Amino acid sequence: MKRFASNRLYIPHMGIIMRNQVVEVDEVSGYVVSCFPFTEEISFTEWLGGLIVISDTVPSFSDLNDISAKAESDDNKKTGSVSSVIIDNTLLKAYHVTDYNVADMCLSAVSRVVLLV
Repeated sequence: MKRFASNRLYIPHMGIIMRNQVVEVDEVSGYVVSCFPFTEEISFTEWLGGLIVISDTVPSFSDLNDISAKAESDDNKKTGSVSSVIIDNTLLKAYHVTDYNVADMCLSAVSRVVLLV
């Protein structure tokens, strides 16, 4: 099991954007096992910063550009932490969006999408 933490977590199929979350990924299958709020230091958790996307497909830059509009239109209602997110039977993977500007919720010129395993 690997743990990754970031400033923002985006789950497109649920329309959720959350702050300061930890994502647990099974090292063998590469699938997300759980996610929960980052409330304290947890050993063997890698802080990535920026944005992690949990999805069944590789997120496209056009989808990621829409996040800022969604966050603004929701008045940040969905950006608060929740106690946990139930990962249903859908097989989801975690992707880190490098060099993501969390202040403006937008991609930078050098952003990339990297599969987390």
